[in-house]
Amino acid sequence: MTSETPQLLNRSKVHKEFKAKTPEAQQTINAMLQVLDAAGIPLGYLTGRRLERVALAVLACGDIKTVGDFKKAKTKAHRYELRTRDIIEYINEHYGENISRGSYDDIRRKDLELPVLGGVVMKSKDAADPNNPTRGYTLDAEFAALLAAYGTTGWSDAVETYARTHTLLRDRLEPLGQKKVTVIENAEQLVEQIHTVLGTGPHNELIVQIITEFLPRYGYGAKVLYVGSATERFLYRDDTTFAELGFPVISRDTELPDVVAYSSEKNWLYFIEAVHSFGPISPARLLKLEQLAKQSNVAGVVYVTAFLDIDTFGIWLRKKEIAWESEVWIAENPSHMVHMDGVKFLGPFKTLDVD
Repeated sequence: MTSETPQLLNRSKVHKEFKAKTPEAQQTINAMLQVLDAAGIPLGYLTGRRLERVALAVLACGDIKTVGDFKKAKTKAHRYELRTRDIIEYINEHYGENISRGSYDDIRRKDLELPVLGGVVMKSKDAADPNNPTRGYTLDAEFAALLAAYGTTGWSDAVETYARTHTLLRDRLEPLGQKKVTVIENAEQLVEQIHTVLGTGPHNELIVQIITEFLPRYGYGAKVLYVGSATERFLYRDDTTFAELGFPVISRDTELPDVVAYSSEKNWLYFIEAVHSFGPISPARLLKLEQLAKQSNVAGVVYVTAFLDIDTFGIWLRKKEIAWESEVWIAENPSHMVHMDGVKFLGPFKTLDVD
């Protein structure tokens, strides 16, 4: 299981339908999400409601009403399969939903899309027309075996075996993104310092994600030169490297973003702003940082605004405050970035070979 295992109960933006469910139903949904995550289904970019709907659809496909049913999940061998309308009826009856029967196409196109692509849910008629109302869905037998191991002493071994014997959807999608390639110097000490001095709030956790997830992917061996926040301006500062790069003395009047890093391999400076509730790198902010960077001898500057999730990114995107010619990184989908322009990267991309 990854460190980003979805837990709806712990999310700040839980949908009202989830809150209205019984604790047992909430537990069952979260448990299914954990197993789907272990089976390599990439869930990090989905909204809270979509996570819930995906879990519910898969639960229906295995005739699972509680976590206790994981051990007896049904598959094709049990002659069990549900059509999309049957799935809606199952969810409504057993999980207190009120999904319209007319939403059957959402089950296929949205709720079951990733589980089917990832091979945890099987279609009864692969060659049938996509809209064929007789097509049913059921759990894959090997995924059902993984479900049966959930909560037992053999869970870790079962997850390891499943990952070794299957090509996980997460791994099939990962080549399109950027994997971690370097280890950031002093990362562990910096993270410990952030947690000890700043605490574990959303903004501070985003700073941690920048150091442990963003820079190993995009930093080209970058060295962290500065970490700060509104409450602690100079949590960490490498005055020696700043001086070597030609910067003037960094003082409290110097308006630095939350994280500054430097790649000697590229001779690039990274200005990274962690945004939870306060501003991204705006056009005015970028101009000020450009003026600061001109005093150095770096070859180029990378301006990055980091967000915890896509929802927060969407809020600031609609406000039109993110500067052009800057980058956006979203922690819940760490292997991809958004470039705020088009011409620089315009061109065909490698297509995904989907079975």
